[in-house]
Amino acid sequence: MGARRAAIVTPHFTDHDAVCNDVFHSALALRRRGWEAAIFAMGGDSTREAARPIAELGSFLRAPDDLLYFHFSHGQKALTDAVAAARCRKVLKTHNVTPPEFFSMWSDELAEASRLGREDMARVARMGWERVIGASGYNLAEFAPYLPADTPRVVIPPFHETDAMLEHARPGTPASPARLLTVGRIAQNKGHPFLLRVVRYLVHELRTPVVLDVVGKPDHRLLAYLRTLELMVREFGLEAHVSFRGGMDVAGLARCYAEASVFLMASEHEGFCVPLAEAMAFGLPIVALGTSAIPETVGDAGIVWKERDARRFAVAIQRLLQNPAERTWLADQGRKRFAAHFDNRILEQRLAEAIG
Repeated sequence: MGARRAAIVTPHFTDHDAVCNDVFHSALALRRRGWEAAIFAMGGDSTREAARPIAELGSFLRAPDDLLYFHFSHGQKALTDAVAAARCRKVLKTHNVTPPEFFSMWSDELAEASRLGREDMARVARMGWERVIGASGYNLAEFAPYLPADTPRVVIPPFHETDAMLEHARPGTPASPARLLTVGRIAQNKGHPFLLRVVRYLVHELRTPVVLDVVGKPDHRLLAYLRTLELMVREFGLEAHVSFRGGMDVAGLARCYAEASVFLMASEHEGFCVPLAEAMAFGLPIVALGTSAIPETVGDAGIVWKERDARRFAVAIQRLLQNPAERTWLADQGRKRFAAHFDNRILEQRLAEAIG
């Protein structure tokens, strides 16, 4: 008798994407535990592993005790139809589905994909899941109203590539001026305009020289948003204080974390926010806006503001830059939190317990 089969299903499989990293490492984790695991997607361009086409899903899942592990992150009817048709064990992983209003001003395509994803939540939630896994309690709470009351559910944060980054880590040297870091794709919900206002306060009012490194892949569908950020930089007189670094490989991102003094996150909608966990692993103190899942992820490893007050945010950063002892304390809290909750080995064990 052959090994049990597990199909890990995602809408699109690519590299340097938080959901796809979770998919890829879920497959590796299941293989280590004896499953014959394959990734299925509607499309993708990953160099790590070729995803199989969704059309082959039915022939791959041959037995009732095979597993379909569906990572839901946005709506795609052909994909959800294939998932619904499968006759085997089914486990759902819910990721963030950004509300369409965050994109409606900038991209009709992204707004429509988000709208379809939000509409599909109710249908997906009622597909008879053996268990539903949330990337965070916040994600799980968004799905809870649609789930049958007796559906078992658990929170398991997403797998990530932090281990590979730490292998490239080199001791950072204090930069002058101090470097601040934010990581995430260049999209409207990530709160870049707010961070530019924060840097303006730091540089021009608080007389605290800094450089903000903005690391993230530009999206061709959001070029107008990127142009707006570039205009804001010029209007605020921040040309020497903001650096758009684009997407980076593992070694480049590790270097950015090592060189930074404080990690910033001003995203308006996150289902978990993997860069926060990366910052903890690198011992970076965090200053973040307390939206969506961010307070849950940060815990006691950073300073979280509920108020969208750029000046208060800037003052908190200035205080950290002037207080090495507080930075060290937050760095230690972050490393402890990462080790206790977000280490990939812990996540693998929790996934094994959830799937059985």
